[in-house]
Amino acid sequence: MDLAPLTAADPERLGAYWLAGRLGSGGQGVVYEAYDDAGDRFAVKVLHGDFAGDAGARDRFAREVLATRRVAAFCTASVVAVELDGPRPYVVSEYVSGPTLRDAVARDGPYSGGDLVRLATAIATALAAIHRADVIHRDLKPDNVLLGPDGPRVIDFGVARTGDMSLTTTGRVAGTPAYMAPEVFVGHRATPAADVFAWGGVVLYAATGRDPFEGDTLGAVMYRVLTDVPALDALPDPLRPLVAAALAKAPESRPSARDLLLTILDHTAHVPSPPAPPPSPPGSGRTAAAPARGAEDAGEGRAAPAMSGEDALAAPGEEPVAVAPPRAPADGATGGRGPAARPSGDADGDEADEALLERGARAAGGTFADAGADPGVGDVAERVFAGLAPGEREAAPEVFLRLVSSTADGEDARRAASPEELAGTRPEVWAVVERYRDAGLITDVGDRVSLAQPALLRAWPRMREWIEAERPGLPVYRRLAEDARGWRAGGRRPGDLYQGGALEAALRWAATGRRHLTLTPLEREFLDAGTAYARRRQRTRRAVTATLAVLLVVALAAVTFAETQRREADAQRRDAAGQRDRALARQIAAEADALRATRPETAMLLSVAAYRLAAIRDSRGAVLSSLVQRESASFQEPGATEGTAYGLGAKGRLLAAVSGGEARVWDVGTHKLVRRFPGVDPAPAYTGLSPDGTTLVAVNERGAARFWSVATGKPLGPPFGKDLGAALFGRGGRRVVFFDDDVGFDVREAPSGRRVMMIRDPAVSGDTSTLSPDERYLAAGAVDERIRVWDLERGGEPVRIPGHTAAFTPGGLLAVGETDGEVRLWDHRTREPGEKLLSASVGASLRFSEDGRFLVETTTEQVRLWAVSGDGAELLRHRPRETVWEAAALSPDNGTLRLLGDLGRVITLDVASITRASAFPTSAFNTVFDPRGRVLVRQEGGTQGERARFWDVRARRPLGPSFAFEPVQPATDMIHLPRFAFSPDGRVLAVGSSESARVTFWEVPSGRRVAEARVSGAAEGQGVNGLAYSRDGRRLAVSLHDEPAADDSVPPPRTTPLVRLWDTGERRWIDGLIPPAFDGLMQMAFSPDGRYLLADGKEGGGVVDLTTGRAPPRSPGPSQASGAARVFSPDGQLLVTAAGDVAFWDARTLRPVGLPVRSDATDVVFAPDGATFATSGGRSIRLWDTASRRQLGLTITLPDEVKAIAFDEDGTRLYSTGTDDVLREHVADPDAALPLVCARAGRDLTREEWRAHVPDLPYRPACPR
Repeated sequence: MDLAPLTAADPERLGAYWLAGRLGSGGQGVVYEAYDDAGDRFAVKVLHGDFAGDAGARDRFAREVLATRRVAAFCTASVVAVELDGPRPYVVSEYVSGPTLRDAVARDGPYSGGDLVRLATAIATALAAIHRADVIHRDLKPDNVLLGPDGPRVIDFGVARTGDMSLTTTGRVAGTPAYMAPEVFVGHRATPAADVFAWGGVVLYAATGRDPFEGDTLGAVMYRVLTDVPALDALPDPLRPLVAAALAKAPESRPSARDLLLTILDHTAHVPSPPAPPPSPPGSGRTAAAPARGAEDAGEGRAAPAMSGEDALAAPGEEPVAVAPPRAPADGATGGRGPAARPSGDADGDEADEALLERGARAAGGTFADAGADPGVGDVAERVFAGLAPGEREAAPEVFLRLVSSTADGEDARRAASPEELAGTRPEVWAVVERYRDAGLITDVGDRVSLAQPALLRAWPRMREWIEAERPGLPVYRRLAEDARGWRAGGRRPGDLYQGGALEAALRWAATGRRHLTLTPLEREFLDAGTAYARRRQRTRRAVTATLAVLLVVALAAVTFAETQRREADAQRRDAAGQRDRALARQIAAEADALRATRPETAMLLSVAAYRLAAIRDSRGAVLSSLVQRESASFQEPGATEGTAYGLGAKGRLLAAVSGGEARVWDVGTHKLVRRFPGVDPAPAYTGLSPDGTTLVAVNERGAARFWSVATGKPLGPPFGKDLGAALFGRGGRRVVFFDDDVGFDVREAPSGRRVMMIRDPAVSGDTSTLSPDERYLAAGAVDERIRVWDLERGGEPVRIPGHTAAFTPGGLLAVGETDGEVRLWDHRTREPGEKLLSASVGASLRFSEDGRFLVETTTEQVRLWAVSGDGAELLRHRPRETVWEAAALSPDNGTLRLLGDLGRVITLDVASITRASAFPTSAFNTVFDPRGRVLVRQEGGTQGERARFWDVRARRPLGPSFAFEPVQPATDMIHLPRFAFSPDGRVLAVGSSESARVTFWEVPSGRRVAEARVSGAAEGQGVNGLAYSRDGRRLAVSLHDEPAADDSVPPPRTTPLVRLWDTGERRWIDGLIPPAFDGLMQMAFSPDGRYLLADGKEGGGVVDLTTGRAPPRSPGPSQASGAARVFSPDGQLLVTAAGDVAFWDARTLRPVGLPVRSDATDVVFAPDGATFATSGGRSIRLWDTASRRQLGLTITLPDEVKAIAFDEDGTRLYSTGTDDVLREHVADPDAALPLVCARAGRDLTREEWRAHVPDLPYRPACPR
């Protein structure tokens, strides 16, 4: 996108985002390109100043932003942060690299064929996601469709509104006239149908290059929109009837966005696309060409008859696909809503919509734009740097570091520098300035030069490294440069020279503290003059020693003063050393995070080194990440090159490398060379190892192969074959399948090389090939989605089974990945289907573990792991940083997965925690930890009613027999979900019955019932919906289900409160403190002093002052976070809410503190000291630093949904339990994690690693013994 420079009125920063320039501006605000501290690129929209001062405009902007945050990120640009309380509200969204649709069409011409269909699919997917969140875009146009590298994205919800918002306050219409629906022009409220109309116009524009309703004036455009029917001849068959229906003048006649998407996907499902060619292995030099725009669509350029919205979609020779008719509007809506308005509580519908949007996003994928055509600020800077001469590269750090200053609070900032400051007139310096001035990154400010864009300080990684490397000494240098100029301006007076500690500090920095900066002639002259003046003063002091002796009393006073000065100097040195250590720790922790995926051991050890240097938030998070990171080890052959062929064998234990006429076999675990032998073909293409590691096969570039003995290094026979490709050994190592895209399969015996069978079938895929355990049968997928199974003993035609990929079980059955998203067992000999193994959409390579308990799927981009037994849960989904070149190898003990990446790098994933997890003996429907993390209560079903049992968390043993808390409910199979709440001291468990308004109290850990209370005044059929203890344990809040209406009529106003207070000491209900309109529902919390009760409810909940029984006067606060968990910090200063986003509030004023953090959190717990808290949601657990309100380390991802979390009593460990009924322990304290990280790394940092990453400090062990 074109980037306009910042103006004098533009800020340099907005919160944590550094601005680079203007992407555009409109009536509501300005959009900037911006970068965060990590250098990631974003788009930031800021409300105009006049709008920001308008309370109504601010409120509308806030509602629009909050509405768009609900939109799922399918073909849209996600909103990542918002700031609504500052002087200029702004919203931060994902940056999409690429041109707008309008720019792309103007540059390359209209779209056609498959690209046009994918474009239409993407926009329909985005609208379906937007409407699903009950949001209306209202300004869809070609300018708001960006063509990113991963497909089109719909952006700019600047005039978006939710379904319940009114028109703008002035009654003006919002949007772009040529794409505005007719009903909006005549003053009706915009509905999703208006977006569908715009969709039709945008698709037509993409196909023709012209706006569908052109006119010289607004009136002319309006007339054409209301009366014209545009020609649709440029549209291919799949889209013509859909666009015709979308452009219907009456909104109720238009299909919904969801119906549009369904129809497009149903049509494209009838036209199977050929699978993407498998990646060439490293060193093979083979690449796959991408088709040109529209070339893959067979119907491109064909004329087709006009079709109405009721006509059928079909390519020649295919069954027609009906266009989904428009759905009847509901509740008075004007069409276009359809299923998009489905209530969020419909879980099945939500899952179906989610799956539909995922299908749409996948179908819309494809490279529409080159990301390199829209380089970021850092990319531009790096390209210029790459073009500099060697001497100019050496001068570059000095140029940019002299253009950096610090604010009063220590933040980096731009500054202008004079030519003299930029190291005089060195030609290299001015060459650097000119190059970057030409690139628009350096600008003139009078007779000085400055950075053109503030964002360069963060967007360019190299500059960040320069700044961090010099940061400890930058304050010293900045004072030196300013004082030198002041000395010259003042006439070079001796009194302006450095003396004592100031001179010592400047000389120390100049001698040893600099990494990139050099002194200008003036700065060098200033230090030289100071040194000479100090020497002259020293000689003078010697000459007057006798005089000073007379003044002994004065001297003693001077000693006292000198001691004070010495102490102050020591304190300054310690402070400087602390600043240096903190800066280095931050830098080392960042390097550790960057290395986790490719050099995990080094990353773990650097994390420990950073924490030992300074226990700051970054290093604490780095240490904790070292236990969370899935990668546990890596190995790469020393001197790895592009021309080497690599292959894993011996179940991932050995790595074969062939190049330069020799073969090398490495032990991946010990990094030791097992065998090296010569004589191998010097032009390798592929290599592989047998499962037992005894035989190596090497295939040269001509496709000839040869087997070698790893033990002796001798050939096991002559070369054989031609046009052979990648090799797949059978489990016994007796047979090898060679696959080539152009030839097919060639099955050979090992080690003789005798051909067993030649299979020429261009439709099959080598990535999906698999041999049966006895190596008799070969199975492979094909483009027609029918598995072929060949009998290698008998020959003949293959058996065909519906499916696209397959794997043999250890027992010899065939597990087939079917097109309906299931994996089913088949007996390929009888052609009979068997039981369903698991529900999952699988692709590419499938492999079973040796014991058959787990199934591994490998693609070039990710690896997934499923448990075959039980409910077939997906245990792991991991995306490595590098391309995966072979099927992942699961170790015999199921503890590790090994992946072969780029240049033969083998990455080891630690999966023992998920494959060896020990579950509770019985499943539980409900689990809750006590406040100290010592006891866990689990609800277990039983024939004697609903039962519960207390468990010792640390010992993982039951604390006694189970106890029945709910009697048997006759004539029902429903599972009752009661509400559990432990008292603050953990000695009593309160249980609220979901079937009746009754609360029972149970002694912990005996399970003895100590009290029972029925909620007075409760209606028949009401049950307990939520429980919450006050911090002192004296009160228990009990909420009830709302009273059901007798019929479908509107229920009468409530006269009794839904929330009651129970006095635990006096064992009585407290009346008169909760108003009837107050909804408690499930989530409630007392303020630390017990004065306020916060609750969630159907209308957002609220806050009640328990001293008055009324809501306190205040601005909207945490009550608006419907469905949120609410937890106060132990010191009572902070309130954290979790309802997807994690938000922070001042516990005294209930006003927001800072910005909410986007997350999936639904539960919050604080560590006992309050320094850390944890959130959970879905399968994720996150640790947070309370002071900075930033996440600590990586997200903990579990195999199943998390039910409950709790810290232990000292806060060093976090416990969790989930729907898989496994109790897990997570280290939450860096000090406790250090020995575990060192043990996991299995070694210490080498001196070479230390010098590479910590060059400023002498070597020190990270893990001393």
